[in-house]
Amino acid sequence: MVTPEDLVIAKLEWARMGESDRQLRDVRNILAVQGGTKTRRHLDAMLDALAGGGERPRLVHRLDKDTSGVLLLARNAASANHLTKAFRKGGVEKLYWALVVGVPRIKAGEIDLPLEKGKGPRGERMEASEDGRQAKTLYEVVEAAGKRMAWLTLRPLTGRTHQLRVHCAAMGNPILGDRKYGGAEAVIDGFDKKLHLHARAVRFRDRHGTTREITAPLPPHMAESWRFLGLDENRAAFDAAFEDMMP
Repeated sequence: MVTPEDLVIAKLEWARMGESDRQLRDVRNILAVQGGTKTRRHLDAMLDALAGGGERPRLVHRLDKDTSGVLLLARNAASANHLTKAFRKGGVEKLYWALVVGVPRIKAGEIDLPLEKGKGPRGERMEASEDGRQAKTLYEVVEAAGKRMAWLTLRPLTGRTHQLRVHCAAMGNPILGDRKYGGAEAVIDGFDKKLHLHARAVRFRDRHGTTREITAPLPPHMAESWRFLGLDENRAAFDAAFEDMMP
């Protein structure tokens, strides 16, 4: 595994990139990690600014365009190799926070629903399929806001595209703001229409066996929803969340 010195830790909300800092903060909730169709502005194209005269940092995983939170970057080729192996072998634990519509009937459990790529009215999307690739997610209700919404912690055990979004929608509790998979039900008057899905934390062991934990604060639109609903983000402690959700 890698040491902290091998890494550049880029929190999409607060990453400092010299003169680009203000610009990055302004687009933190719409900045894609990598380019694609109609996506010309993305983090991958900005990595030269993080090089600091050395090697260009390398992306070793990704976040969906509309998901905020922690992103790990490798500072050099050796680090990238270590981190890539760690992600592939499940050596990096990821914890997400989501605000979903409604309250799951079962307060904690595992969603085991294979996924495959399909086509829909909003373009390419993931769909549940018996013939799809294995997709598993652990979830737990942290707190409910009456029967209207619930705050979930989510721990993906696999890394399929849009996995958390599809799994929440499949439970009947789409993530707030996720019109792609939740349709009109995912939009509630009085709340920001942005996706309420946040990569809250990652945890891994470095090559010396030391556990490293990195967290990111909620983005403004989610923080406002938390305040409006009276949710206390300190209620979901990092260690407790990981330990409670161990398979």
